[in-house]
Amino acid sequence: MATAAFKTLFAHHAMASYAKQLTLSDAVQDAGAWDLDLQAGTLGFANAPTLQIGLLGSYGEAAGTWLWAWANKNMAPSSETNVATNMREIGRTKSIPELHEPETHDKENFCHQLAMIAVGETQAAAYYRAPYEGGAAYLTIQTPIPPTPDKHRLGRVQRVIAESTSTFEMNHRTALDAYFKSEGLPVEQTGENEILASAEDGDIRIRFDADGRITEMKGLLRASTKPTGGFFNRLFRKDKNS
Repeated sequence: MATAAFKTLFAHHAMASYAKQLTLSDAVQDAGAWDLDLQAGTLGFANAPTLQIGLLGSYGEAAGTWLWAWANKNMAPSSETNVATNMREIGRTKSIPELHEPETHDKENFCHQLAMIAVGETQAAAYYRAPYEGGAAYLTIQTPIPPTPDKHRLGRVQRVIAESTSTFEMNHRTALDAYFKSEGLPVEQTGENEILASAEDGDIRIRFDADGRITEMKGLLRASTKPTGGFFNRLFRKDKNS
């Protein structure tokens, strides 16, 4: 079971790192086959630019074990393993054993959480799971990836929040506060357990329970962006005779 310190650090980076994963997914969606060159420290695609990578570690499916790159005897120390070494030092400094012990036994979901922490702590562009027979290597993407135009639009922000919280266990309130701060999105406390966050084209009203978990999230388009008249007016009519 993950330590409290690991869970807290994960919540701090979870949503911002998840947003970066969506950006990477958009960038390589139609990129075709990938090729990993550890010697060159690159991740190539058939139909996309080659990306510089850092090597975090690997997950063995049979043993259910995460092994850091710096602890893997089959991986010679190189500049590509620096990110793993940096995480080891962060783990020691913050007293988080999952980040500095050579290996951890857990479900592979843990590896994704660990990689998302690494993305946030090292300011990487994203991470990539490179599967192989019997397991997978986890890489950080060091090449900057241009953000999508809708990065701070209402639908995208809501998607990041909804998908990250439904995929991973985390403290919702801690994760939201960190996400909005990292993205520079204004937040107003509108009630004891309610906040109003501002996206580019609208606002998001979020309510929490006593434990800080999201109980309601509602997107509010600003008046100037709401569809008016013509086709859109007919499309959004709710009367039964439409």
